[in-house]
Amino acid sequence: KYKSLLPEIDGVENIRVDTIQGVLKYKRKGSDGKVRWTPPSALRKIDLILCDEASQYEDVEWTRMFGCNKEQPHMPFTIVTADFQQLTPVVSGGLCRKFCECMQSVVLKTVFRSTDNDHLVFLNRIRNKQPDRETLTEYFGDRHWQMDMREAVQRGMDMARQSGKPFTWLTSTNKGASEVCEAALANIGISSSDLADGYLCDPNSKSNLRILARPGIMIRLTRNFDKSRGFVNGAMAEVVESLRGNEVFTARLVESGNMVLIHPLEEMGEEFLPCCYGYATTIRRAQGADLFQGCIYMDQKKRAGRGYGYVAASRFMFKRTCFLFGKLRRTDFLPVGPDLE
Repeated sequence: KYKSLLPEIDGVENIRVDTIQGVLKYKRKGSDGKVRWTPPSALRKIDLILCDEASQYEDVEWTRMFGCNKEQPHMPFTIVTADFQQLTPVVSGGLCRKFCECMQSVVLKTVFRSTDNDHLVFLNRIRNKQPDRETLTEYFGDRHWQMDMREAVQRGMDMARQSGKPFTWLTSTNKGASEVCEAALANIGISSSDLADGYLCDPNSKSNLRILARPGIMIRLTRNFDKSRGFVNGAMAEVVESLRGNEVFTARLVESGNMVLIHPLEEMGEEFLPCCYGYATTIRRAQGADLFQGCIYMDQKKRAGRGYGYVAASRFMFKRTCFLFGKLRRTDFLPVGPDLE
């Protein structure tokens, strides 16, 4: 996605967009099995490194990246960009932030995602301080949906059809994302018995909804298979045509319009499709994304984790296209960090 946004200028082919694991050519522990490791020479041909979304870097990943970088004889210029008021790493983090505090730094005050002043004022209020109920009520207004789930999901689907742009639900848990996707499928006439005939989705998505290859259904890719065409983890696509039941089908990427082929892969003796339904995703998976319109659904029983409210609201470009479903709780908008006076 990021590579496709770059202008066609001389040398653009030398720019590489990848994960830390992809650059250093190693795999995570667990289902990926054997670990492959490339020596520090993997960075030998790179002159400039931009580490983005560094607030999510776990200590193990950052240590590997920093160690390999320091061993380069040509000393590549390195920039780390991070918003440490966003979600913290899943396992262990904090080391990257300590390193950043020792580096020469520049504070960026311009928000390029949005030009909506009312939206930016709200984000500035909730970034470092828990908002009061009046602030939340005033911001969401009639965009706070308190209705049946299927009716709310249908509203979002209607808005997507009218605007021609995806309507994305952001949930705090995987269970909530599955709930939204199931409601969306029910709205287009797909029952639970129909889903039972579908193909297994990627277990990494934490969804239990089987995939049906019916034209028009929205899916989210979950693996990095073909980065040049946009077949990457997190990419949204629309099912176009079934080639072999629910097992093999084509899909069109929402961002670029490229066609990709979806087919099963095998891992640890289990076969599944490298995708899940794309009507909703968790707030953690959406961190770093730019969304035109969508709805926030804090589906957990107790309060969401710190930073969830800020990250969810800041994904959207405009106040008018940011909706809230269900309960409105101040505790869902606690900022990252210790309680402040």
